[in-house]
Amino acid sequence: MGPNWIQTAAGVAFDLQAPRAEDVRAVDLAHALAGINRFGGHLRVPHYSVAQHSILCAVLLWQRTRDRLATTAALLHDAHEAYTGDLKAPLKALINAAAPGVIATLESGIDAAIYAWAGLELGQGAADVRRLIKTADLQLLFWERDRWMGRPTRPWVGEAETIRLTPADFGLVAGSPLLNPWPATEAEAAFGLLLAMLLSDLGSGLHGTDTRIGRELVAAFRGVAREVR
Repeated sequence: MGPNWIQTAAGVAFDLQAPRAEDVRAVDLAHALAGINRFGGHLRVPHYSVAQHSILCAVLLWQRTRDRLATTAALLHDAHEAYTGDLKAPLKALINAAAPGVIATLESGIDAAIYAWAGLELGQGAADVRRLIKTADLQLLFWERDRWMGRPTRPWVGEAETIRLTPADFGLVAGSPLLNPWPATEAEAAFGLLLAMLLSDLGSGLHGTDTRIGRELVAAFRGVAREVR
């Protein structure tokens, strides 16, 4: 192992330059992503996490495709941030200008390890799934901004062309707890629950079904798991 590794919440030494599937842990993904605020923390609410963003992206993909693999890919589309943190797009652009390809290589390597750990193989439909996730991710960006940030001082790239989401797009009613910001502890539990459902790992995570968010999550993803005990 080289010098560029981090210690995870589960006590794993995770090598950033040579990530391995066997070093990925569900608890690390859920805990770290739940603790990272979207938009660098520049929010009007105390906490809105990458974990919740990822769950809502998965909700959109499930509504649009009813495909387990595409939905799992949506849940994990930012999972590398559990190890890299959430680098904002303008910062990524600056880094890429100075060191082209470095961030993309880092993230793609970690993504590959996470996908291998999850047994996620998209096959010939991979390009279509990536396109659907990119669309949902961009729509969520503006839905989140408009709800949780202050009024923008300048137009954001892409906002004029992006369709605005409504609760119906999530298959939810207005006021659903899934659409309100969650504290980190609830986001961590919800991410673990949904990951367990999608991977059919019924021995872990499903204790969260006794919470209001957990019950809403199970209802939103009805049919995604073979069974939920």
